[in-house]
Amino acid sequence: MQMKMIRTKLSAQHSLTFHNKRTLFLSVLFSVILFFGISYPSVDLHAKVEKTADFIERSEDEFLILALKVDGITIADGMIAYLDDKGLVIPLAYIADKIDFVINVEQDIGHAKGWFVKEENTITIDAIKGYYSLRGEKKPLPKESIEVHYDDIFLRADFAEKIFDFELELNLALLYLNIKPKEKLPFQSKKERAKRAGKLLSVGKIISKEKEIIKIPYQYFSFPSLTAQFSQNISKNTKTINDNTSLSLQGAGDLLKTETNINISASRKKNKSAKVKRINITMKRPLEDWALTPALEKAELEIGDIRTPAISLLTGQIKG
Repeated sequence: MQMKMIRTKLSAQHSLTFHNKRTLFLSVLFSVILFFGISYPSVDLHAKVEKTADFIERSEDEFLILALKVDGITIADGMIAYLDDKGLVIPLAYIADKIDFVINVEQDIGHAKGWFVKEENTITIDAIKGYYSLRGEKKPLPKESIEVHYDDIFLRADFAEKIFDFELELNLALLYLNIKPKEKLPFQSKKERAKRAGKLLSVGKIISKEKEIIKIPYQYFSFPSLTAQFSQNISKNTKTINDNTSLSLQGAGDLLKTETNINISASRKKNKSAKVKRINITMKRPLEDWALTPALEKAELEIGDIRTPAISLLTGQIKG
């Protein structure tokens, strides 16, 4: 009887020792977790939820697909823009990318920030808070100066000219937008440096020859050269999925002994049939063959959907 009691007591002591070791191990492990911050993810009830911008959808009648030029040289095709009674609206991120402006655009929150041409030319745009900052000077956004779309932040052309200090020239007949900068843009400087480097590497190896210009007579009809551009933009927000498709067809050739350009643009939105947006036809020819006086030798006759000349009585450009 005494032996049994001793065994029972020893067995109880072993069990107690094992229990204490396990408790000690768990306590140490929990302390390490708390010390190093390794714990289950916690939810911050006071976390600030960033407000998203309200997207604007333009009418199909205002839709344009333009080529982008700088000083008359084409640098990109297929730029989406919009034209209404108040003027042209252009995409910020698209243009900044093509001309090497270091601007980060976050259209989901209506925000853009970066610099252009020189690092001191800083720019910040906040559509939700309604302000922009140019070179550190904060100002309220002019009414209807910007629009937040699902794929980009769009600027009014006159507002873009003001902040970026360049001129914009829209040609509706040939469907292009030409940027005329007051100082060289970053990508232009890069090209000049590359060109100079190429000349230095090829000194003494190039024999320059005067180019011979061969004039090809105009024809009554020639099969046109065609350029087709297709783009599709799909985005999703908290409410809907946006699916927009656009097509642009450009043709150039001879017709009735003139240089003829035809531009056709069409678009289709989600669950809707395709719709032709614009058809432009322009016929032109230099007057040097028909000039009656030397003053008209460099003149050019242009017929069709042409750009209205800049006249002081007009406030903007309209279709001819």
